[in-house]
Amino acid sequence: MRTQIINNLLTQFFYNIIETEDRIGADVRFADLSSNDMRVLSAIGTAEPKTMKEVGEYLRVKKQTVNNSTKKLISKGYAYKKTNPDDGRYVWIILTDKGSEAAKCYRARIRDAVQGMIGDLTDDQTDILIQCLSKMNSYLDSQSVGDSPSGNRKK
Repeated sequence: MRTQIINNLLTQFFYNIIETEDRIGADVRFADLSSNDMRVLSAIGTAEPKTMKEVGEYLRVKKQTVNNSTKKLISKGYAYKKTNPDDGRYVWIILTDKGSEAAKCYRARIRDAVQGMIGDLTDDQTDILIQCLSKMNSYLDSQSVGDSPSGNRKK
């Protein structure tokens, strides 16, 4: 019985997260971006340049998937490619100002959504939630297939 309740709650939670991402992506300033585009922009980040491989590892997808997404983001003016000046074998994907703005908006809305979810929890409840989520993530990470893209995610 408890397993079924947990299964139902996790399933509902998963779909609610997807719906929340879709609402975030519906910002009129970024109407040309899909939820997937927003995740890729967020993974590229605004800090240091990243390679396609690094973005793919973070998102747990193949480099080719990131390459296809990146081409779309470049054509829409959200990102650009730059060859690493120290090693020409590596190409960075970097956000434009427009891409940085979209990524920051996405992250802020995700933070707001998380804050809304945990805002009514006590400190003890929050600590228990952190412990539970950590254990669940550890289990899922242990189930990753060796050299699949999902097995290489940076934590």
